[in-house]
Amino acid sequence: MVNPIDFKTLLLSAHEESSERKEAEVTDQSIVKIARPRISPSSRGSFRNALLSIESPALPPARRSFRDCLVSSTPREKSAVRKVFHKTQSESSERSNQASKKMNRKIGCFHHARTLLKFVNRNIDQFNTRNIATAFHRLAKHVRREKETLSEEDLALLIRAATSNISHFNARELANIAWTTAHLKLSDERFCRRFFECAYAKISTFNAQELSNTAWALARHKLRDERLLQKISECARAKISKFNQQNLANLAWAFFELGSRDVELFRAISKRMRRIIDRFLPINLRIAAWASVNLDIRDKQLFDEVSRTAQNKIEMFTPEDLANLAGAFARFKIDDPELFRSISTEAQNKMELFKPKEIARLAESFANLRIRDTELFGMVSRWVRDNIQHLNPHELSTLAWSFHIVLIRDLKLLEEISRKAQETIELFNPLDLSMIVIAFADLNIEDNELFVAISDQAKAKRRRFDLQNLVNTAWSLTLIAMNTRELNEELTIKFSRCIFSLIHRIKEEDITKEEVATQLYQIARAFQSRDIKLTEHLSRLAPKIRSQMKDDEQPLPSRFHREVARTLENLGIAFKNEAPICGFFVDIVLNEHKIAIEADGPTHFARDERGKSFPTGKTLFKKNLIQSAGYRVISIPYWEWSKQRNNQQRCKYLTGLLPANSLRLI
Repeated sequence: MVNPIDFKTLLLSAHEESSERKEAEVTDQSIVKIARPRISPSSRGSFRNALLSIESPALPPARRSFRDCLVSSTPREKSAVRKVFHKTQSESSERSNQASKKMNRKIGCFHHARTLLKFVNRNIDQFNTRNIATAFHRLAKHVRREKETLSEEDLALLIRAATSNISHFNARELANIAWTTAHLKLSDERFCRRFFECAYAKISTFNAQELSNTAWALARHKLRDERLLQKISECARAKISKFNQQNLANLAWAFFELGSRDVELFRAISKRMRRIIDRFLPINLRIAAWASVNLDIRDKQLFDEVSRTAQNKIEMFTPEDLANLAGAFARFKIDDPELFRSISTEAQNKMELFKPKEIARLAESFANLRIRDTELFGMVSRWVRDNIQHLNPHELSTLAWSFHIVLIRDLKLLEEISRKAQETIELFNPLDLSMIVIAFADLNIEDNELFVAISDQAKAKRRRFDLQNLVNTAWSLTLIAMNTRELNEELTIKFSRCIFSLIHRIKEEDITKEEVATQLYQIARAFQSRDIKLTEHLSRLAPKIRSQMKDDEQPLPSRFHREVARTLENLGIAFKNEAPICGFFVDIVLNEHKIAIEADGPTHFARDERGKSFPTGKTLFKKNLIQSAGYRVISIPYWEWSKQRNNQQRCKYLTGLLPANSLRLI
């Protein structure tokens, strides 16, 4: 048995043994385990005096096991023991906080990731949970600034320390480490999942920032933990009034990135956003808009507020913000003229700061809303021509497609896109091939070298095409073959083989959409007009194709069309509106005389940089197919018709276009 004077040594030795075993803290049980067999009942009365002389920070609070150890002590002695332990615990906690702060200050002294990592690895045994979280956070900050990369092997000791202390982290430390591991791109799924399990257990104690950071980290790790997301959603909705603009943006982004369509949560986010929208930075505004788009929640009030705030702060927007905000509005087909004028003006002012991805998205957004901003697209064209070497296949095809949608036939731009596309054609995926061939075909650009390269790649990659891209590519190649004035026999055969190989991938059960059936029918009629024999596969598809086509669902005639029809009525000529011929609806048909009249509005023409108009590829294709069916096609351009001011002038104009034998009823 030990003397009373040795109690101090006894307790300190318990602390040392616990530290050697790398326990998180010295518990009452660990001290009792050492003390019990070495304290005689007669010595316990002096236990209090020994405790009073101890200044070790290792002393835990008095707990039941201590009372068990001192079972023969007097009540007065037991009370004294409790008071001493509580006082010592408070002092210990203060000393521990001071030591933790001191270590954090040391961590903050390092300004480079590698030097900080060396310090962390050298002192990791002295770190508590706060120090571990701080080390992770500072490393992530340095890595971001220096564009450094740290492997999991580099962070092995820190990850091990975090894992061993995982149950002791508080809410702030958990959220900070979650944020950090996402920034450091740690791919240790086992560690991440265990970490998020611990977060789930304590999620109710998280504040707004901690909730948004945890959701953001989940999204960056691409870990769709439905249980944790639901818990985050519940807590976020309960604390939504505490969320600032950054928290709201991060939370919204995380849920749409993980594909979690939580309508109740987004309604709460949307309501809170509208209340504090004036505090939003540009990045928060475009994230808010994109989140609602991807969650397919069309909140008109939110978009109105985003538009108003964005216009007031448009000068603060970066090129990425401008492109993404335009993209969000375009995805929901929200045509806000004032907002898009502001975006266009600011984009032109900052054009030299754009990156390829941003320039492609900006052009695509304006194209999706059919906003033909010639000044903006002119600057986009010059930017692309100057930076063509930096564009990837998807950006090339997106830009070509965008110019085709707004009907701008920029030959200099298309020449550069064609050259770059031919150099990198093997990198084009099916979607890129489909988009670029549609653009060049509909803008009526004759570029056989590009079309041959696209044809070869489409044939080689036909198994990777989805149905719509497959049909679009085959239809565009058919359009090229029909419209190209001097297409030799070799190219005709090459394109035909590619088209038939693509169509061979289509099964009868795939033809469920009218658009697909119509395109296939037009392809078949085009081949028949050139006396090219259809494949057995396409012939077998014919009944299914015809069954999906709805000739009775006529499109609504335009105002231009109605004016031409009214003039024909005044002339006393019999005709039929919207007659189906070769898979197309023809505006006006004089069946008795086999005459087809097309009222060609602005969408039937593309314009070059000089303002000259050219019929689109689709317009020419339609005309060629109708002519192959034995009809004479009369096209009335909208600008010619607009010159005819009254009914008399219009009658005279039509009389000059129609053959004499069709006017005998006048």
